[in-house]
Amino acid sequence: MDENYYVVITTVSSKDNASRIANILLNKRLAACINMVENITSKYWWNSNIEESKEIMLFIKTREELLERVKHEILVNHEYEVAEVIALKIEDISLHYASWIDKETNKVL
Repeated sequence: MDENYYVVITTVSSKDNASRIANILLNKRLAACINMVENITSKYWWNSNIEESKEIMLFIKTREELLERVKHEILVNHEYEVAEVIALKIEDISLHYASWIDKETNKVL
């Protein structure tokens, strides 16, 4: 398996924004799967204050060659002034799942 696979993580404040970003990425075949985990609590620094809010976390599965396009779509469709976009390289992945990601993101096999 020569391809590198990634999980891209972002958080948003609304289900509408989560669905919008997920639908854009899936319709453009930039991701094979997106998990939306609702009702997480985030604490963070913002404007010199510690803030707390409820958010939705997205786990986006994609291939390395699509990574910059995924990040771009998140940033242009995100509601936050400073959007979290973290890409984690998958170090170990089953062959069947990797093949499925390839298929669903239109990689020519």
